[in-house]
Amino acid sequence: MTKNNAPRYTAEQTEHYKMYKQGKIWAFALISTLAIGAGTLALGHDTVSADTSSTPVTATTNARTATSGNTAQLSAASTSSATSESSSVAPSSASSDATSTSSNTAASSSATSTSSTPVSAASTTSSAASSNAVSATPTSVTSSVASSATTSAATSGVATQTLVEPTSAALSGAKSHAAAQYSTTGQPQQVNAVAAAPADTSNAVLKTSTATVGYGSNQKELSLTLVITSPQAGDVYTVTIPADTYILQFDSVGGLTADQGTTTTSNNTDGTKTITDTFTTSQSGVVTQIIKYILKTNYSAQDKPMTTIGSVTKTVTYTVNGVAQTPVTFTQTIQPYASMTGMSLTYPTGSATTALQSGTEYVFSYNVGEANGILDNDYQSARVNSAVNYGTTLTIAVPAGFALNAGDTAKLNAFTDATTITQPGGAGTDIIITVPKGSGSQGWEVAAAYRLAGSFTQAATDKDTTYTATNAGAMSQKVDDAGTVYTATSPTPWSVVIAGSDSAVKTAGVVTATGNSSTTQDKLVLDNDTTNAPSYLTQFTFANNTVADQKNVQFDLDIPDGVVATGIVVPKGEVSDKNYLPGDLTFTYTLTLADGTTETGTAAGGDTITSTNGAAIRHAALVVNELAAGAALNLTGALTTKVGNVITTNNTFSVLGTLNATLDDGTAVKNGDVLIFGISMTFDGQSAPSATAKMTETVTEPYAAVYGYVLQNNQAPGATNAGTMAIMTTGNFAHTTDSIYEPIFYYVIPAATTCECHER
Repeated sequence: MTKNNAPRYTAEQTEHYKMYKQGKIWAFALISTLAIGAGTLALGHDTVSADTSSTPVTATTNARTATSGNTAQLSAASTSSATSESSSVAPSSASSDATSTSSNTAASSSATSTSSTPVSAASTTSSAASSNAVSATPTSVTSSVASSATTSAATSGVATQTLVEPTSAALSGAKSHAAAQYSTTGQPQQVNAVAAAPADTSNAVLKTSTATVGYGSNQKELSLTLVITSPQAGDVYTVTIPADTYILQFDSVGGLTADQGTTTTSNNTDGTKTITDTFTTSQSGVVTQIIKYILKTNYSAQDKPMTTIGSVTKTVTYTVNGVAQTPVTFTQTIQPYASMTGMSLTYPTGSATTALQSGTEYVFSYNVGEANGILDNDYQSARVNSAVNYGTTLTIAVPAGFALNAGDTAKLNAFTDATTITQPGGAGTDIIITVPKGSGSQGWEVAAAYRLAGSFTQAATDKDTTYTATNAGAMSQKVDDAGTVYTATSPTPWSVVIAGSDSAVKTAGVVTATGNSSTTQDKLVLDNDTTNAPSYLTQFTFANNTVADQKNVQFDLDIPDGVVATGIVVPKGEVSDKNYLPGDLTFTYTLTLADGTTETGTAAGGDTITSTNGAAIRHAALVVNELAAGAALNLTGALTTKVGNVITTNNTFSVLGTLNATLDDGTAVKNGDVLIFGISMTFDGQSAPSATAKMTETVTEPYAAVYGYVLQNNQAPGATNAGTMAIMTTGNFAHTTDSIYEPIFYYVIPAATTCECHER
């Protein structure tokens, strides 16, 4: 409490101030004395008539301001001689101001003089010049009600009551009691109203676990620890913590126990939180409270872009009984980082030394490798990182007269933002990748690097020749609206080898085989429930890893006895972010069926090949008309995708069918049987396959699973909604059926824990 906002009481009162140290400032505690003597007393707006034969007098004194320090005292009206009285009131401080005043009675010509001289000791009594001098020393009282007041009296002296921060009702009661006592005993009465001693505001310290968070700090958690020494009942402590940021994520606060008090957390309009601890009982020793933040990593999704990049100071404020303490600060740093790796050959897979043919289209990838700098340099995005991008331009010098195929480039990248890739000057000039503010990707999205499709116009010579761009690729990036620019360059310029006319082309193929459509791809369930049948039995991928186009490439598919293969879905020509299959694909085929017969035919890319007599397919020889250099089918998975009401057929190479109950010779299929699917890829004119692959699947009984998990987010005793127990059905977990027959779930919870069950 400061001197200027001390409470005021309207009455005949003496006001003293106790000066004490509060942190680095001096504060004042008010001691107000109400004196009641013989005669008529004016306290506030009440008038009390004394029971005496003397002619009553009336004196009214207005409330003084807290800076006046004046004293007014009433004396008996019949006194004709001057009276000098010394009153000593001892504050707890060693220093106090001397005050004096005079007061005139309304009905008496005699003057009364009162002087007040503060002293430093609580029990010191000053002598007065008059033989009837009276000394009064207030006694500290911890209650503000009249019944808890301290009363003292000296022989022929003043009866004193002292109230500590009384309410209006308590003060009125004390005045009435004093008036009644005076009326009964004739003894002068004095009521002292004093301010309570200030609460301790120096018994709490707030600490941080680290002075820095974010980039380069290597910190995964921030703790704020409030250490309170011997808090008293009624003490209130608040801590206001920063709002969540791109790095900070509020996690938890350790609350007071029920026998200590209460802890509340309120959300402020600016995103900060205020934690309030109110002690209902006094505590001995130290009470420690920990407030935790999770510190995010580069993997976390962020704004596109973030509004705060660089270093900023975060402030934590706290108060003790309403008194602000010295704030605690820490530094948050976000520092973007790019590790541009330069150009790489993607379709076909190769390196800077792979001899490429002039005039043939190839696909290259340009990896920016940009981390958002939340914690370190991890989780780099292959494209410009949208979290730090306020406008970026990538300039890529090209070798050997490279000419960009803008159409295929756009299909390969499948941008969903405003990014563009152009070659404004035409073949042989710089490629410009323009990434407007907020465009790009983030590390968690795992987007592919920028894809560039095109061919080299440089004519071939007799020998393999290396061509190198004049400059390395460069990035110029704004990281804020103020225009702060961040730059990075590739380690080396783009370099390629153009094959000479005497270079031989080496063919290379790649194939893979994957399992069925269930979450357990290597299992086929044996039962009569058709809902457990997979949508496909196996799938294949392939790539022409040759630098030249290849005609009449043959794929041989082996399908095991024990399944009924009803169809084969062949891929179509497509340039996309998933597949690179330029041109139209057609297939000629020969099917060998389970009944020993064969069938031949032609199918367009995307068609499903089936047997005309309905017999199961055991072998298929498929010859595709042409595969471009680097052609690659990468997509596996669902045969269709549904977005809203639109169903799209995915471009895959799939074998359709089901598990049969018997083998072709009538032997029953049983659990544990092993079925092997196979694929091989042979280039035209070769007698042996260039690549082969197999997929093994095992016959099994149907099984499903239910998974449980427990989440506890509050460990404070008595807390409600402290945690969750739940179950999950099979979902994407390994299983061969989605059905569980009449399941029974048992929950075991600790003693003294209550549970509310909700079905979702």
